[in-house]
Order: sequence, then structure tokens, then C-alpha cells
Amino acid sequence: MNAKLLRRGDEIARAAQAKKVSAVAERLSELLRNASITVDDSRVIVSGRGLLWRFLDDPDLRFLGGTL
Repeated sequence: MNAKLLRRGDEIARAAQAKKVSAVAERLSELLRNASITVDDSRVIVSGRGLLWRFLDDPDLRFLGGTL
């Protein structure tokens, strides 16, 4: 009984995490139109030219980074 409950809790947590990671990737793709965005399990990887300068210049990106 306890193992079944723990397994169900794990499934719920993984689904919530996948949903959050997907939402972050979607928001980044809206903000960074010319960047490459890859989702790898629980990581969102952003690559492209000029990302650091864009991060420093754009307050929306700084705000997004601060909420994670």
C-alpha cells in the first residue's frame, strides 16, 4: 500500500515538473525567437549568438531567470 502511494506521488511530481519545464521552454521560445531551445529531461538548454548581451539588456529575461 505504502509503495503504491509513493509511486503515485512520484508520477504526479514528474508530471508537474514536465509541465513546468515545458512552460519555461515555451516562454523562452517566445522571448528568444532566434535562439535554439532544447528540453532535456528536467533542463531547458538555450543556445545561440548574443544570448548574454540579450539577457543583460532585456528585463523580461532577467525576471524569468530570477523566478526559477
